[in-house]
Formats: sequence, C-alpha cells, structure tokens
Amino acid sequence: IPVKIIGAPAAKFLTQADGSVLVDGKLPPVTEYQVIAKSDEPSIAGLRLDVLSHTPAAKGRKEKPKPARFRLTEVKIETASDEKFTTPTTLKLAQATADYDEPGMPATKAIDGNRKTHWGADSQADEDHWATFWFAEPLIAKAGGSQPQWFRVTLDQAEKGLRIYEFRLSTVTGKRPEA
Repeated sequence: IPVKIIGAPAAKFLTQADGSVLVDGKLPPVTEYQVIAKSDEPSIAGLRLDVLSHTPAAKGRKEKPKPARFRLTEVKIETASDEKFTTPTTLKLAQATADYDEPGMPATKAIDGNRKTHWGADSQADEDHWATFWFAEPLIAKAGGSQPQWFRVTLDQAEKGLRIYEFRLSTVTGKRPEA
C-alpha cells in the first residue's frame, strides 16, 4: 500500500480498501504521479502495476466512470533506505511484461527512455490490465532483511488526456522471465 502519492495540485489520491488508488479531481492534460511505498520483502525482482478499469470502485464518484484508456509514457523506480530518499538509487529496468499490449504500444515502451512512446490498452479499455517492470538485478534488503526498502515510483503520462485513473502497485518476488 502506498505511503504517499504526489501529483498535480488539484488531484486527489484516494486509497481504497483493496490497496488500489483512485485518482480524482482536476488533472492537467499531461501529468505524472509519484508513489512513495515501502516493502519488507527480503528480495524483490520487480514491481507490478495494475491499471484498473475502475467501474466497481467508481460508485462513490461524482462523475461518470471513465474507461481505462491510458498511455503510460515512462516508469522510473528509485529506492532508498529512508522515506526522505536522502541518497536514492535509480533502478535499472531490464524487462517489462504485460497481460495485454495494444498493437504498437507494448509495455516495453514504458521503459525505453523515450517520452514519445508508451504502453496502452485502448481496445480493451473496459478491462483491468497489468504490467510488471523487472529489475536488471534483484533488490536484496540490507541489514539482513530487517530494514524496509523504500520505493519512489514515477508514472509519467505525457499523452494528452489519456491517464491512469485507478491503479495498484505491488512487489514481485522470484525470478524474472526469460526474454
């Protein structure tokens, strides 16, 4: 579950009972979210992003639910031993896998360093989707696993108006799949 989320000043980030985050409020056409989270896992191979179609969680919203048409331009993951990110380390992302890649918009485009490319799922916007962003090397907890790992995950959405409205982040353990 995220500890803190930073975004546009008018954005509201509402943590749901299932650990997902619902984004509400007025957002600029191009935006990014920074999620601060921590994990007590001794070894982490990657992070999974679930993009939810958000029809079930939208019941209490004032506006009509939007389908999950999104463009995730870039993902950046940093880690640190403290919540303030005094000495952050940017993790190298080696691979991205997803349940669905729209033609021309595979999840790998979200880690290619190019803000003109992106991961998206337009033709299946009414369904939940996920992508796992695999680290080049597993992240091993320091101090024998007794110290939590802090993460700062930046979700850059540079495509005008096509953003993520509900999401969930979780750690992934085990080995990354063969490329």
